[in-house]
Amino acid sequence: MRRILFFSGAIALAAALAGDTRGETGATWLVVTTSVPSPPEVHDALGRIGGRIEREYPGIGTIVVVADDPGFRTLATAIPGVSSVVPNVSLKVETAGESAGLAPATDPLFAFQWGLHAIDAQGAWNQAYTGAGARVAVLDKNFDLTHPDLAPNFNTELAVSFVPGETVEPPPGNPGSHGTITAGIIAATANGVGTVGVAPDAEIIPIKVLTHAGFLTLASFVAGMDYAMSVRADVVSMSFITRLPKDGFCLEGFPCLTKEDVREIKRIGARTCRAARRSAMTLVASAGNDSSELDRNDEIFWLPAETKGAIAVSATGPNNFLLDPGTDLDVPTT
Repeated sequence: MRRILFFSGAIALAAALAGDTRGETGATWLVVTTSVPSPPEVHDALGRIGGRIEREYPGIGTIVVVADDPGFRTLATAIPGVSSVVPNVSLKVETAGESAGLAPATDPLFAFQWGLHAIDAQGAWNQAYTGAGARVAVLDKNFDLTHPDLAPNFNTELAVSFVPGETVEPPPGNPGSHGTITAGIIAATANGVGTVGVAPDAEIIPIKVLTHAGFLTLASFVAGMDYAMSVRADVVSMSFITRLPKDGFCLEGFPCLTKEDVREIKRIGARTCRAARRSAMTLVASAGNDSSELDRNDEIFWLPAETKGAIAVSATGPNNFLLDPGTDLDVPTT
């Protein structure tokens, strides 16, 4: 059995602002079917009304379709076996600590990593729980694949971007990299320099689902989770959050979403996470930094934090865990 060390990822707060994902070839829709997997006859029916299947997720009962006809949604919803048709809306994501990056690899800052001391990470390391053998899929914005504190643990062969036209790595001249921060908290290597992660021997699979500008589409979220399942990740880190008004809302460049649409988005998230759980993956999602009680908020659906099967993690603070720079602590060695 693989040893998995659970962790608290970097926390992100998202705002529901629009970004247009429509391409030159037509609008993109997520077709949610009544069963899992999707009924085969739905595929032919979608083609007859001008839908071009871009990707299908049998275990989630969701099909990503591109269509030119502005009436596609109405026609597709009438197909037997189709539960709903949801536009591939794009949600603005704001990530905390974006410009900070990781501490310089030449600056040994383990003594200042109050979070590790708060959870007694060293106690786990002393019992050989360092994440060795565990594969962590990090769904995030972009990653510095050459960072000296992370390069040994990055699986660059499996790194992938589900954002059209954007690579896994940050754009030139942009030092900010939220995925690098998150990956460092999880698994910065114990190499005697810089910082160390909670699971310094874990393998990291970088999966880009957020655009450089900070947008998340429903299709990229589903694609990232499906890919994490395909590479048999043990843990999935989703350090982002999107808050969707349950009664519906409007975004520039997209059809307004109704109460029923939001319910269907919730269903897509639930099916996606359920499939991941069936694959024996542990799902960790951000719950935000603003001390909101999800159980007491009946007006907003938080994706993916409120999705059944995900462990929602919120932020905390150092309190009395900030140590004196001269504190003598043992750092695990690889």
